[in-house]
Amino acid sequence: MVYSQDSDTLFVSYSNMLKTAEGMKPLHKLLMLDGTTLALKGEVKDAYKGTAYGLTMDEKTQKIYVGGRDYINEIDAKNQTLLRTIPLKDPRPQITSVQNLAVDSASDRAFVVVFDHDDRSGTKDGLYIFDLRDGKQLGYVHTGAGANAVKYNPKYNELYVTNFTSGTISVVDATKYSITREFNMPVYPNQMVLSDDMDTLYIGIKEGFNRDWDPDVFVEGAKERILSIDLKKS
Repeated sequence: MVYSQDSDTLFVSYSNMLKTAEGMKPLHKLLMLDGTTLALKGEVKDAYKGTAYGLTMDEKTQKIYVGGRDYINEIDAKNQTLLRTIPLKDPRPQITSVQNLAVDSASDRAFVVVFDHDDRSGTKDGLYIFDLRDGKQLGYVHTGAGANAVKYNPKYNELYVTNFTSGTISVVDATKYSITREFNMPVYPNQMVLSDDMDTLYIGIKEGFNRDWDPDVFVEGAKERILSIDLKKS
């Protein structure tokens, strides 16, 4: 979810499976909640044109971006309307599912992480870079298995990618598109937040929560922890 202070609206990505006469079909909505009361205000029409999980907002432009398998939708947060669909042109490796994304409007770039949930080897997981203007692919970095979240830090010209399955965080040079550092994490590194001064990175760490998926690290009553990295010293 993302919050627009200008419109005092919380935008929440909703995904479910809908039972129809033709079988089960995915249902995706971008819901709008009142930022003060959390009352449901409605949904953004045509926010999704297919399966999509990635969601981010550019604070400067007040534009929301939704990432699908072969597209990015750009949405006006103030007017809650779809502005345009940006087709992702013939990405390599082929994208299975956009897990998350970040944008840099100053350079017209979208940073997309892909997590193939059907292939735990993670051979095609990683960071994709696209031109926001036309969807042309600018680069690809294989960061690790289960590329799950991405943050862009303009202060250090760096990208941070959590690799959920590998248990690592990759630091990527945002110009050369190459990994400069890697941090080994407890399983599983999840979502991230940057401090206002962009000097500290906070990472949510999930304990082993699924006995069937990964019995070796399963923890009864698994909890989440917060880990911080001082980017000035790292």
